[in-house]
Amino acid sequence: FGAWPGGRLVVHAEAMIDEPRPSLLKILIVSTWRTYCGIASYTRDLARALVKLGHHVVVLAEEGVGGDPNEDGFDVPYIECWRRDITGYDALIRTVEQEQPDVVSIQHEYGLFPDSTAFEDLVKKLRAKTCVTVTMHTVSSDGRGAGTEHDRRCAFSADAVVVHSWAGLDALGKPIHRAIPVVHIPHGTSEGCTPMDPVA
Repeated sequence: FGAWPGGRLVVHAEAMIDEPRPSLLKILIVSTWRTYCGIASYTRDLARALVKLGHHVVVLAEEGVGGDPNEDGFDVPYIECWRRDITGYDALIRTVEQEQPDVVSIQHEYGLFPDSTAFEDLVKKLRAKTCVTVTMHTVSSDGRGAGTEHDRRCAFSADAVVVHSWAGLDALGKPIHRAIPVVHIPHGTSEGCTPMDPVA
């Protein structure tokens, strides 16, 4: 990632791999949090792995976070600063400016970010400040083996992309479609597993 080596670390940390790095990072994860949601659970596991490696993690949570900590008691600092509607990103951008992270890792799902134009604009604004990775929890197909226009716009606005399925890798990882690294990390990857090499 050129000037942003932290982006590679976050992509690999999503598979919980400890690799050599120049320094510990401040990582913000944009996600649902402290709720019964697969993405919140995934974020908890990702945050746990990053904290275990010594990184400072803060979750940028959707407004209205549940009051209960995660079931196993693990928690990290979180800031409620965005809403699912497209008018709800200004506070998120301001929070990133205030926090000055090395990396922002956005957990993307259609229900969380339904407008690809607004999402692309959000990522563009964040990339002007720091490295941004996007985990595409769902990737659709356009019927010809390529991700939909929505998927491509959301994914390729970032510095790097993580997908969980072979279909997602096929849709976004083909040389004709990709403009940035796309990494396949199967959903539910447990500690110690190795991700597929990035499609560079």
